[in-house]
Amino acid sequence: MDRARLVQQPCAELIRQQQTADAISGRELDSLIAIVKRRGDGRVYAGLRSNWGEDYRVGEVPVLAWLADQSVDEVGFTFRTIASLSTDIEASFNEDDFAQYQMLGIRY
Repeated sequence: MDRARLVQQPCAELIRQQQTADAISGRELDSLIAIVKRRGDGRVYAGLRSNWGEDYRVGEVPVLAWLADQSVDEVGFTFRTIASLSTDIEASFNEDDFAQYQMLGIRY
């Protein structure tokens, strides 16, 4: 068996698994995203890269990255851009402090 084939088989399986996750969990998440966008009344928090948010996933894609890909106004996908005024605030966000949810407009 040649090297290319050894690499392609596991990659094909990973792609198939991600496609399945996209079709099931991704579709469900997209339904929720549609509600958030339609309401337009708050930002979304799906964890931080430094806490449970890194492990909250659709297949292998962190939900916080999924939200960014869908142009959702979110808090938690820190350092995705250095131009954001909220980068420093997001990095030190305390999810146990309700006042910070209010301050950042997090509703979901």
